[in-house]
Amino acid sequence: MGIAESKSEELKVSLNLFTAYEKEQIKKIFAEISGGTEHFNEQQLKKYLSRYLPDILITRLYKAISELRHHKHAKHDHISHDTFVVAMAHLLKSTITQRSRIVHCLASDEAGDMTAQQLVSFNLMLVEAYMKIAEESPQCKTWKISTSEEANLKLAKALLRSTFNKVKVEGSAMDLVPEGVTYTEGDIETWLSTAALFLHIMDHVMYTCFTVSYVEEGAAASFHSPKIPYAIDVNWSKTSTMLDIPSLLYINHVIPAEHRGKWRQLFYSDTHGESFATLMKRITKQGPTVIIIRDKDGYVFGGFASTGWECRPQFVGTSRCFLFHLLPHYAIYYASGYNDHYMYLNQSQQTMPNGLGMGGQMEHFGLWLDCHYGQGYSYAKPLCTTYQSPQLSMKKDFEIDLLEVWGVGKKPGEELGEDGPQEKQSILDVDPEAKAMLSLLGRGPVSEGLREADPEASNPEEHNRNF
Repeated sequence: MGIAESKSEELKVSLNLFTAYEKEQIKKIFAEISGGTEHFNEQQLKKYLSRYLPDILITRLYKAISELRHHKHAKHDHISHDTFVVAMAHLLKSTITQRSRIVHCLASDEAGDMTAQQLVSFNLMLVEAYMKIAEESPQCKTWKISTSEEANLKLAKALLRSTFNKVKVEGSAMDLVPEGVTYTEGDIETWLSTAALFLHIMDHVMYTCFTVSYVEEGAAASFHSPKIPYAIDVNWSKTSTMLDIPSLLYINHVIPAEHRGKWRQLFYSDTHGESFATLMKRITKQGPTVIIIRDKDGYVFGGFASTGWECRPQFVGTSRCFLFHLLPHYAIYYASGYNDHYMYLNQSQQTMPNGLGMGGQMEHFGLWLDCHYGQGYSYAKPLCTTYQSPQLSMKKDFEIDLLEVWGVGKKPGEELGEDGPQEKQSILDVDPEAKAMLSLLGRGPVSEGLREADPEASNPEEHNRNF
């Protein structure tokens, strides 16, 4: 882990990345780890981080921090305050290029390229830490859900799918971990440039372990909060859900930012009955929704409808709609742009299909729920044109075992405040993740020119280092 700048210069650059409030927080954290002394060792770091991180990850982290020591004659087994400051800048303020080096340090004990299994193991450690943190959040306490080793592993693999798919044979299992394949830091950087959920998980874990929180409210703070929505107006004594924490996180992170904060259950077949008429009554004119289906073969899949459902003999919706898999694997299928056949709902028509559909063509939907409740199909030869999705169910024609629908975001009518329509926000205000990703990519937010800059903290892209 070479250092391009002089030690004193890098310390100065690192300090400039933090606000006065954050610098004070770093002092407090260092004092807590070190017990009020001038240094701390590996055992002290393990004691501080053991609540969330496994020993092997803490050992790798300590080794990485040790190689940043800022005093020529410093003890090999001790970390000073100055070294800790630089390490915090590496962990909390780095760009995508620098993150790829961090991932390498924390995923492997050796120099050189990384294997697929090393990346999965590292992802799993971060996912497990994230789940521990999420379970303690006020959002998660509004749900009656948990996680499992299997669910955590499924999410850890899904986070790497874009990288793994590059070496897979067409038709191979979606959750297969490639063997005999290695990945360079350049490969990891390419992956990270599109891995918004992984970056959120890593950031949230690191910001929780080292509670260097932003003093200001808003975009920066919300970027580092868990992406678990609040479950609103749900009586868990009378209903349930197929979701667990990883699957909820996985779906919610893809939903447009303005709809992620609150979910409300509109329909659950075991509670509200197996009736298409009841389903229609409960989901129409309720704004954007998430539909989740379990077929009688055990597959779990569904779709996000970006606009409210309305009964009409034509396709509606926007390109924000998507389909997804939750079992046997996680996958998101985005709108392809080939056509605009996003959503369809109709009933009691003699010449048009009667039911609920998403994607494809009339009579050949990517996802279809028939008006005769319990029947459906998923048509893909080989892929649904609208979403580029494969067959979602195990068999083309399926029987519904369980169906649930969630309304997401504000209820219809809540968009207008007491003072009337709200001023239109920049996408960087609505989605702080977009703002953070631009910064990580070294492309700063283009809408910030008219906003007052923070004089206390410089941009992470200016921090050129070799962690």
